Amino acid sequence: MPPYWGYIPSRVTLNGLNKQFPNNRIWAVFEPRTNTTRSNIFQQEMVISFAQAFGVAIGKINRPHLLKKEERFDRDQLCIELKKQHKATFYHDNIEEIINWLIPQVQGGDKIVIMSNGGFDDIHTKMLRRLEKLKR
Repeated sequence: MPPYWGYIPSRVTLNGLNKQFPNNRIWAVFEPRTNTTRSNIFQQEMVISFAQAFGVAIGKINRPHLLKKEERFDRDQLCIELKKQHKATFYHDNIEEIINWLIPQVQGGDKIVIMSNGGFDDIHTKMLRRLEKLKR
């Protein structure tokens, strides 16, 4: 286990949500934005972290041009590993596509956690608007 394993925010967040809502499905929507999450330094740890979610959607990698391709977080590889665990997974650079993928799968009682240290293209507001339309 890497020395900073306990500080991976996705792991801590999902662990806490699963304890708080043990009978609910947790959907993780993640934007790789920080220097460490944009890189592949914690690629394997992310597999373990996101295995705690029922399903995972991943947004675009922020500033990918600042990393060599072989140093970048690999969204495709994360999805492959999570699908082996029978997790619903999806990634796309466009948040509308992420919302289009997620909303039809959400059921009453499900929890959606959006993880980013930035605005994530205002996905919070856009997702809430779409969910509100479903209530009508």
